[in-house]
Amino acid sequence: EVADTFPNARIVVPGYFPLISESTPPHILWETVREWVFGSQETEAQSVEAFEDDWAQEPGASQSPGGLKMAGTLRRLAERSKEFVQASNDALEDAVKYLNAKRPPLPALRPVPQPPEASARAMFVPIPFGDDNAYGAPNSFLWRLGRKNPALTLKCADDNFITRFVVNDEMQAERPCMCDQAGRKNDVVCFRAGAFHPNRKGADAYFNAIRERLEKIIGFTGWALKE
Repeated sequence: EVADTFPNARIVVPGYFPLISESTPPHILWETVREWVFGSQETEAQSVEAFEDDWAQEPGASQSPGGLKMAGTLRRLAERSKEFVQASNDALEDAVKYLNAKRPPLPALRPVPQPPEASARAMFVPIPFGDDNAYGAPNSFLWRLGRKNPALTLKCADDNFITRFVVNDEMQAERPCMCDQAGRKNDVVCFRAGAFHPNRKGADAYFNAIRERLEKIIGFTGWALKE
């Protein structure tokens, strides 16, 4: 639809990122899962206990700082994150190849040897997220959830279970008002909408990866360059 609506546009399709890696601290992962899954349930204590017992049966489990034996689960989630990135990137790249095969190439600015992507309608760009950039990792590229700092003032928010666990992005204080205006007050997904998405470092990783690829073709596109 984008290609048909904007026939002269070059479309950049970025790849995805691994959510969990083995660099994700187990106690942060468990705190996030426990709060998101069980935070609103009246039977929280019993449910959490059963869930912890199930996770503790993982092969090769070891004691985490939070007291939960979950090394096996962390490895499995990290593997699934990598598999998801690979599968989604393959699918996105195939979609880009399909679109380019069905659309005529765009004219080049000058008839000299040029990169194949210079005349392509769409371009797939993988994003370099490492294990250390996953959720909760030491150099995470993603916003994370955590216990609310007493100094944080949440506007338009009720004092309920969802306000005790918040996202560490700059919009969290204002987001309850946005959710209220959208008719989604006290909606957990809306309230914590920033969670797991790229933070400032993550956005820079996307920007730099895309810029690096565009710099190789921009001289052939006729776009105006600005410093």
